[in-house]
Amino acid sequence: MSEPISKNLAVKKKELLALAITALFGAAIVALPWFSAPGYLFFTDFNWGPHKSVSLQGNGAPFFLLLEVLGKVLGTSLAEKAMVVSCLLLLVVAGMKLAAALTQDVKIRALVGLYVLFNPFVYERLGYGQINLLVGLAFFTMGAAELLSAALNEKKERFMLWSALWFGLALQFSPHFLFFIIAIGLACLVPLAREGL
Repeated sequence: MSEPISKNLAVKKKELLALAITALFGAAIVALPWFSAPGYLFFTDFNWGPHKSVSLQGNGAPFFLLLEVLGKVLGTSLAEKAMVVSCLLLLVVAGMKLAAALTQDVKIRALVGLYVLFNPFVYERLGYGQINLLVGLAFFTMGAAELLSAALNEKKERFMLWSALWFGLALQFSPHFLFFIIAIGLACLVPLAREGL
């Protein structure tokens, strides 16, 4: 490997490490008290326990199925907490991905990721236990980031394909994002259609 390429890889590794530490720090601030005591988390719209049956109907089916599988491996109490923490991490990563579409500055990407996590909408949904809505929000944000990247880059097909994947996952976890996906899709596809894509 030549020296400039290895230096570039070293810088990228440091940037990724800084972003990973930021995401873990943000999620730890929120979730650390939950791990200090045994038991289950009880939210208004979401509760979980060892005798709760899994329903594969409705918009939370993938979330509950994954929670059930993790519950068999980790135990139901730890699995519930791990799923909520992974949702928080996913939100931070989604914010960082959105910022990465516009800038390569690691500090800005980290701040945007933390802002997505520490905003009132997310905390209100978290307080009610609407975890599947938050997972849908994270996937929706990633889809919006891909559409933004498609508008700003040459290789539009790749970004649009990823955008469709993220939007599909967002709808799987929360159908509430359908209106926003249609609105953003139309707003982004009109300029792309003018370019002849």
